[in-house]
Amino acid sequence: MNPYKKNIFNMINLLIFTTIILSCSSPSIIEPFQDTVNDKKVEVLSSTYFVDAKNGNDLNLGTSPDKAWKSLEHINKQTFGPGAKLLFKAGDSWYGSLIPKGSGTEGKVFEIGKYGDGTRPAIHGDGTNAAIHLNNMEYLLLRDLEITNYNSSEEGGISLKEWERRNVTDWADAINPDQHVSGNNTKFGIKISAKDMGEVSHIHLINLEVHGVNGAIDQSKESTKHNGGIFIEITGNSIPTWFNDLRIENCYIHDVDRTGVSNVSSWSNRTFTSLGDWTPSENLVIRNNLFERSGANALIVRVALNPLIERNLFHQNGIKASGNAAFNFNTDGALWQYNEARFTKKNKNDADAGGLDSDYKSKNTIIQYNYLHDNDFGMLVTGGPKKTDGSNFNDRTIVRYNIFERDGLVKRDGEIAFAFKVGGNATNTFVHNNVFYLSKEQSDVNMVYHRSWNGYPDRTSYFNNIFYFESTGHSYELTNSTNNSFTNNLYYGNNTVSWHKGEGNIFDDPKFCNPGNGTEGYRIKSTSPAKGNGIRSQNILFPLYDFYNNPINNSSIPDIGIHQLIP
Repeated sequence: MNPYKKNIFNMINLLIFTTIILSCSSPSIIEPFQDTVNDKKVEVLSSTYFVDAKNGNDLNLGTSPDKAWKSLEHINKQTFGPGAKLLFKAGDSWYGSLIPKGSGTEGKVFEIGKYGDGTRPAIHGDGTNAAIHLNNMEYLLLRDLEITNYNSSEEGGISLKEWERRNVTDWADAINPDQHVSGNNTKFGIKISAKDMGEVSHIHLINLEVHGVNGAIDQSKESTKHNGGIFIEITGNSIPTWFNDLRIENCYIHDVDRTGVSNVSSWSNRTFTSLGDWTPSENLVIRNNLFERSGANALIVRVALNPLIERNLFHQNGIKASGNAAFNFNTDGALWQYNEARFTKKNKNDADAGGLDSDYKSKNTIIQYNYLHDNDFGMLVTGGPKKTDGSNFNDRTIVRYNIFERDGLVKRDGEIAFAFKVGGNATNTFVHNNVFYLSKEQSDVNMVYHRSWNGYPDRTSYFNNIFYFESTGHSYELTNSTNNSFTNNLYYGNNTVSWHKGEGNIFDDPKFCNPGNGTEGYRIKSTSPAKGNGIRSQNILFPLYDFYNNPINNSSIPDIGIHQLIP
């Protein structure tokens, strides 16, 4: 549980509502009532309200489709309460910013969504700061909308459709393009902000399409990471604040500069041994989303306890600037599983262009059951630059039961190609029961690369992995990292590699079913030397299932690789 309790004085923003039924002449309409907030009388709406961009009228009651409201400006003047629904007509479009006020309560969320048949209703920000801004709200459901925020004047007057087309032709399909620097204003599709509220409960974003956000993008400015598709921000310094039950599910987030989804918190300071004021968000779930053609990172998860990131597809991200498809930073217990990351793009002078990254200031990250393939760079475990105050660290990242297929397609400028990298002040990293596959088209790749960043990794263990190479010239580079171990791995192909000598290592054909051709190709045959030749570590627990959902008996010897043959 989060160590901080919600401040009672902030309960002023959670209003207790009563229902007043109108006279018998209008029995189906629930009348808004008045309450006092900040010494002002406000009407709090708790019924269902409809918005029609073509046939609505802001003088209407809004309580039925034939009496719908019309404009965002009118909506922004209202305050909504528990059980309220604000529904936009399918197929219609609105221009400007939606900035609703109010909150729901437990069991009575405030819902913003769609009514009628047809395509998602669209909110077009047209270059405003945010197309939708949800400020100091909770118990909220946002669903079934399309959101854009595009300013054509910042792009030479071209249309949104043409801008998105050029994201493909000029960036995603280009070979080693220059990194993009824009003078565009910072902007968001959706911005969620909270300040000095304590616990902020239950915000769900479901079945949204967020795209066409031409925000600021400049690799030299860290602040440009904080704009793009969906941005979640906690500020303030008087009351520790965190989100509880924040979900982003079944959304399509594409063609946004700079970042697809990211979050920050002013309550983020800690060291390896001290929590400081670190106040993580809890019950954060990011699931079943498609991220495509973000300018740099598609997803950044920060300051969270046990966030769950699963079943997302990351396709062609990092097209304009340096950025891995997705990473966690300053988290504890992040779980990445069943994700696919592919075709992440390298630009000139790119530092990051891989699928996933367990980034620094993090502990106990688990990366399992993922399929990472055809990314220009490899996956990362990043310890950050070592500092004497202990503020940079990455401890006990576990990477297990993943497929790394044709990762490390391109060399870093002036450096090497790599498929898996551990860098900086990373400690106690466990890499086991994965498959690393390099194709005939790949050569001179560092399959394993330990890199300095004002310090070197320490205590990295590789066991029960299968390294399968169809070309030559590959190598591995451990630099000055310390206390590395390679045990019970299976190596096949590319005899030019002089692999680290360790107990139980096997040099033989693993007898895959169909390597190099997707996830099903790495099942092993019953005659495989990987069968029954794995090892268990006393330092970690194994999962209950392998990549293919076969059970793993914790009392038996595991197989090498991602496939546990059933006896």
